Amino acid sequence: MKLMSDRLRESQRTIHDFINNPVQGRLALVLKNMAQRSGESAKGDIVNVRLRVTQEELACCIGASRQTVSTLLNLLKDDGCLKYEGREIVSLNIKN
Repeated sequence: MKLMSDRLRESQRTIHDFINNPVQGRLALVLKNMAQRSGESAKGDIVNVRLRVTQEELACCIGASRQTVSTLLNLLKDDGCLKYEGREIVSLNIKN
């Protein structure tokens, strides 16, 4: 029962976020959740991660096109919110 209730709560949260947030907000939430699940805290609000997720996979998660995800990731990179190493996202600044 606990597992089912946790999954139901997560599903409801996802639907709520999908309806109420614009695309950039949904992308930020997905990246933040991935970082919190698989990342290691560095200094301050920086989280070191090794996210090997494609832009197509992110697009499917947030209901957007791959081109939109590419544009938004570049904006986040320019703002200093995330860092790339090759095709991997290696760190996220959760506060920004």
